Amino acid sequence: MGFVGFLFGTVGLVQAQSLEKKSKPYDARLKNVQEILKQGKIGPGVDSLDAILADYPKADEIYFTKAILFAQMRNQDAAIDAIKAALGIQQKPEYLSFAVDAFKSKNDADSALIYLDKLINIDENNTASLKRERIMLLFNGGYKDVALEYFLKTKEIETPSDTLDMVGVYC
Repeated sequence: MGFVGFLFGTVGLVQAQSLEKKSKPYDARLKNVQEILKQGKIGPGVDSLDAILADYPKADEIYFTKAILFAQMRNQDAAIDAIKAALGIQQKPEYLSFAVDAFKSKNDADSALIYLDKLINIDENNTASLKRERIMLLFNGGYKDVALEYFLKTKEIETPSDTLDMVGVYC
């Protein structure tokens, strides 16, 4: 039931983000999907999302919703396919962040780094934490020398912090 609650909240969040910007022609259908998922009907929920995509193939929010749904079902391959589709339409920070997490969960540091680098380039509000994340990904991906070099460069240009120093301990 907690899973369904999370999905209900996620679809609601995507729908709220959509409404904040402007109404989309598929908003009512997305609300219906929310009701289907609330009843625990995952298969019909996915089918309904696919039906929306058949009519609106550029609906990046729907692909993002599918990515979250598949990740919650622990189907990382399908989640990655869906988030790649969303990113093919629009490179939103939340999509890039999701892609990073999805690839990290598959222990694919190389792919996670590709999306993290894109995120670092567009998300100016979280640069310090994203750079720390990059250092850890490099280190955990087996690129210890590159991680140390990136740490030293980051330390030169970023405001000193205990958190950055803690990450540097691993290098």
